[in-house]
Amino acid sequence: MKTKTEQQWVLADETESHADPPQPMFSSLPGLGRRGKPPPSADQAQVLVRSLTAREQQVLRYLVCGYSNKVIADEIGVSQRTIEAHRSRIFIKMQVRNAVQLVACLAAGGTLAG
Repeated sequence: MKTKTEQQWVLADETESHADPPQPMFSSLPGLGRRGKPPPSADQAQVLVRSLTAREQQVLRYLVCGYSNKVIADEIGVSQRTIEAHRSRIFIKMQVRNAVQLVACLAAGGTLAG
């Protein structure tokens, strides 16, 4: 069992102390740490949005408004599975893992303004 005292980690059952806390198992792998990479610059975000197809941009507008895949599918007139495919490609092209990161990316690029 470990306890933290004065910026040092001390093992409760040993007298040995360590200056640095133990590192997470996957901290050395890219993209798997606690914090994601910083959002892209304004120019990068705008370039990423322009790389989307017209249909992906249409789906993107619904996603940032918080609509579910089912509602988007009904509004556009396609299947829910088609929206899931568009959403997946949007995340890949925008270099994000989820809708929260997507909105952060767009906000960083000024795409959500107005």
